[in-house]
Amino acid sequence: MSIEKTILKYQKQGIRLFLENGKLCYNSPKGVMNKAIQEELSKIRDELIDFLAKSCSPVIIDKENLNEEFDLTNMQLAYTVGKGELYKYGQTNCKIYCEIKYPVIDIAKFKKSWTDVIIANEMLHAVIYNDGKQKILKDYNIPDIRYTKRCSKYHFNDEHLENVRKRLSSKTYELGKWPLYDIEITSFDDYSIIHLSLDMLIADFTSIGVIIRDLEDSYFEDIKLENKGITFRDIIVFDENFKKNK
Repeated sequence: MSIEKTILKYQKQGIRLFLENGKLCYNSPKGVMNKAIQEELSKIRDELIDFLAKSCSPVIIDKENLNEEFDLTNMQLAYTVGKGELYKYGQTNCKIYCEIKYPVIDIAKFKKSWTDVIIANEMLHAVIYNDGKQKILKDYNIPDIRYTKRCSKYHFNDEHLENVRKRLSSKTYELGKWPLYDIEITSFDDYSIIHLSLDMLIADFTSIGVIIRDLEDSYFEDIKLENKGITFRDIIVFDENFKKNK
């Protein structure tokens, strides 16, 4: 078993391993740490110390279970409740709709960049369920981007833009279905408008900023998007395990 898997195994039991003055230490809920665990940790003590010394985060990257279901956060749960009919002012989605103005877009290049963005940002291919769980999909077919060419110069009150705004700003996304976003392009003679609608179950404002920056880096700068390493699932699993330690 790898060091990462060993640490993750004990994190799931609420045992937190860390270094203090170069020595291996642990915090554990009462009654969890036993002689057998102590003996196993002792056998790989040097490897654990080396790994923890080099690691910049206590969060373990769990690639093997990336596509396994995991819990929604409290904020996500609140959003799912808001989608339902449980409360008087329910059936309300927490989502964003925005328009981004760029120089005239090469649609083929843009589609390639958007595909790379989805691959690099795992929550863009996640499904949210109504049982308090979510899952990052391993297999998925990216929908084609709707593209409209307008033979005129850009004007904010263009009839087509108004129709897209009305449709996407009011669109709701169903739990249990993917994708939880829409992206469309309207191209004029002088500018292109990117229409982005996204359910905030899968991205907050900071994450949306990362998504847009990745898109611009890929499309305009030809930067190859790299895997970000630690995923949202890794963070949530760590947080849940950390609560056991308290």
